[in-house]
Amino acid sequence: MKTEGSRVIPSGALLAILLAAADPAPAEQPASQGESGEAAAKKDQPPPAADEKALEPFRIPVEVITERMVGSASRAVRFDWRKKKVAVAVIASDLVELNNFVSVKLGASARVPLGVFIGEAGLSWVGTWGSLSTELLSLTPYRQVARPSRFQLEANLAYPLAEGVATSRPGFFPATELVFSAVAGLRYLYYPGSLDGLSLRDGALALVAPLLGQVEIDNLEVARLPAMEIDRARYGVLGGLSLDVYFPPGAFITPRVMISPPLLSLGSGLSWWWELTISAGWMF
Repeated sequence: MKTEGSRVIPSGALLAILLAAADPAPAEQPASQGESGEAAAKKDQPPPAADEKALEPFRIPVEVITERMVGSASRAVRFDWRKKKVAVAVIASDLVELNNFVSVKLGASARVPLGVFIGEAGLSWVGTWGSLSTELLSLTPYRQVARPSRFQLEANLAYPLAEGVATSRPGFFPATELVFSAVAGLRYLYYPGSLDGLSLRDGALALVAPLLGQVEIDNLEVARLPAMEIDRARYGVLGGLSLDVYFPPGAFITPRVMISPPLLSLGSGLSWWWELTISAGWMF
């Protein structure tokens, strides 16, 4: 558009000039002051080859790696008895002495984890009764070796052979931890009234003697049942197997079978005899 004495700049050209002034072409960035040309050239070079001699001691053939154990499975644990401190239980046993007398044991025990072992100590009362057979036997000159009613101190040491988690029946019971163990036990027998008439020194020596003395046998005549010959052994050594069934968070039952072989009878005249035990308690 033209007017007299002047020239008007087209609006499109004016817009192009303004855009060019607002967005100038970017200038080239100068090279970093601390970076030399030689360092920039090193970046473009490939990394150096590995030092084969330095790596040689650490090389292992694939055949050796495949034969090695690369891991181990964790033990399935529903109740970790190893992390508990102590357990208390009530115990009941049937002592099968292979004679015509009946002996039943009732007592209490405490057990503690001892690393890979389980230690147990207890105190029990063993009651002994006769039977129709002993009454008939008493009418003859024959006698059977047996033990009158008594107190019994017990110590057991169990070594777990197998462990596992099992689903209980009926279904409302939680999953249980089963521990199958080999058990060794020691029994100490004390007959009330057996030390009557002994001096303090003689009584103390008799308490640790492996066999009952004649004075003790005489004192126990009032406790002897008809047709009974009192066994003289004061100690008993047993071995057997047990199964601990743990119910979280701490209840357990333990059936146990132990036997006293003649080689470990320590002077007993009973030969083979069995101890069949069931215990129930709580582990804290």
